[in-house]
Amino acid sequence: MNLFFGTVVNAARGISVQVGSLINSFSANFMMAMNPQITKSYAVGDLYRSKELVYAGCRFSFYLLAVISLPIMINITYILNLWLVEVPQYTDIFLILTIVCNLLYAISSPLTTAMQATGRIKWFQVIICIVMLTELPIAYLLLSIGYPPYSVLYASLFVTLLGVLIRIVLISRILPIYEIRYYVTHIFSKNILIVFITYCIAYILHKKMEQDSFFTAVLSSFILELILFSLAYLCGLSSTERYVVNQKLVTILESKRRKNKQKNI
Repeated sequence: MNLFFGTVVNAARGISVQVGSLINSFSANFMMAMNPQITKSYAVGDLYRSKELVYAGCRFSFYLLAVISLPIMINITYILNLWLVEVPQYTDIFLILTIVCNLLYAISSPLTTAMQATGRIKWFQVIICIVMLTELPIAYLLLSIGYPPYSVLYASLFVTLLGVLIRIVLISRILPIYEIRYYVTHIFSKNILIVFITYCIAYILHKKMEQDSFFTAVLSSFILELILFSLAYLCGLSSTERYVVNQKLVTILESKRRKNKQKNI
C-alpha cells in the first residue's frame, strides 16, 4: 500500500483492520466456547455430535458476526464521521470489504477445529498456507495494472472464499460424514443469501430516510436486526438448533420470572 499510494491510504486500511478485528472478536469468543466440545465429541468417537456442533458453529458464529457487522455497514458514513474528525479516503470501502472477508472466514472456522481434532493437519496447513500466501502477489498484480487501492481486498475475498472451499473438501476426504453438497447448499449458500437479503432491504430503507443521523442509524439498525433474526431463525437454523434456541429462551425467561418473584417477596 505504501509502495503504490502512500501513508494516507495505508491509514484507511489500518482503520479498517482495527475495526474489523474488534468486530471479529465477538464470534471468536463464541467459537472459543464451542471448540472444546467439538474436539471432545470427536475424541470419544461421537462423530455425529461433533459434526452437528461444527455445523451449528458455522451458522451461529456467522450470524453473531452479522448482527454486529450489518448495522455498521449500513450506517458506515455516519459512524466514521462521528468517530473520526477527518475520514481518510476509501476508509468506508476498506471497512466494508474487511467485514465481508471476516464473515466468509467465520462461516468456515469451525471446519478448522474439526480438522485439528483429527490430528491429520499436515497437508491441511500446507495447502491453506500456500493459498493464503497467494494474496500478496494477486494484490500486487492488481495494483500494478492500475486498480484502485481497495482492490487488494478483492484478493483477500478470493483467497478467503477459496479457503472455505478447501476446508470443506479436505475435511470431507478425511471424514466422509461431512458432505460437501450439504455444507454448500444448507450452510454456506443459505447463510450468505439470508445476510444478502437482509442487507439489501435495510439498505433500501436507509436510503429512503432523509439524512444520516442518530435516529436514522438506530431505526435502520433495529429494522435490520429484526429482519436478520427472523430470517435466521425461520430459514437459517436447523430444527434441532431452533429447539436449542427455544429451550435457552425458556430458561432465561424462567430465571427472570423467579428473580422477580423473589424481589416481590
